[in-house]
Amino acid sequence: MKEVQMIEEDIEVLEDVGRDPEAKVIEELVRYELDEPVSGQFFLVGSGLNECERTELIQLLKANIEAFAWTPYEMLGIDPNFIKHELNVQPDFRPVKQRGRRSAPEHVDAVIEEVEKLKEADAIIEVIYPSWLSNTVVVKKKTSKWRVCVNFTNLNRACPKDCFPLPKIDQLVDSSTSGHARMSFLDAYRGYHQIALHGLDQENTAFLTPKGVFCYKVMPFGLKNAGPRTRECKEESDHLRDLTEIFAILRQHKLRLNPAKCAFGVGSGKFLGHLVTRRGIEANPEKIAAIDQIVIPRNAKEV
Repeated sequence: MKEVQMIEEDIEVLEDVGRDPEAKVIEELVRYELDEPVSGQFFLVGSGLNECERTELIQLLKANIEAFAWTPYEMLGIDPNFIKHELNVQPDFRPVKQRGRRSAPEHVDAVIEEVEKLKEADAIIEVIYPSWLSNTVVVKKKTSKWRVCVNFTNLNRACPKDCFPLPKIDQLVDSSTSGHARMSFLDAYRGYHQIALHGLDQENTAFLTPKGVFCYKVMPFGLKNAGPRTRECKEESDHLRDLTEIFAILRQHKLRLNPAKCAFGVGSGKFLGHLVTRRGIEANPEKIAAIDQIVIPRNAKEV
């Protein structure tokens, strides 16, 4: 194992500055390559760990390497007998087939590439005469790459909203993080795609592509009642013990994590748009930057 570099990945982690309890800086993540760098297998851990803590953490991660996935082929998926996603499509709704529309050449290429990836991962299957049909939507991510989604607007209208509300951020994080110095942020590898879609509901997710019409065999993004993407924050006094318990659950249900979006042993970080610290949750400066930068009016014309 080699310590390669201090990096700032998609996960931004922040640490408290001792001299000023209100000041925060981005904590760099240490990237550890497994075997040779060309393998592309690595872990990201907090730079604030001492050598002993870092060594013990890396040893634990290596011992549970089967809980991670670097390619779709390593993503086995959760046993459908344990959990699967079902659509509650109301029978009085008439199925809608969205009309195909023209797309920019770069969007067409992005859709074709995504279809090939989904086929290789055995996440979709071709269908001929679906009752529901949706278009793809291509948007650019902040990394300048394309994200391919499916417009399930019509299908979602036919599904009543789950009456049980999602837990609020303070219920998820605030009470459990306060007073704890170390946390780990876990992100499932294509989390939705690790949950099977009920067989009778699969054709309802049919979508149009330049390569034909396909439907999902696994839970796709964009469906009502699908919930947020799997991401957990776990911390207590014995951090390694907690991680060991989580890895045991992951192995039991064959759920795989995305190491590129996980951060282990950090002092604080971003979670659901908030900053999570030992004091609890705080406002993310990036979310309120526009308010902070408002110029005070100097005369009546500027009001």
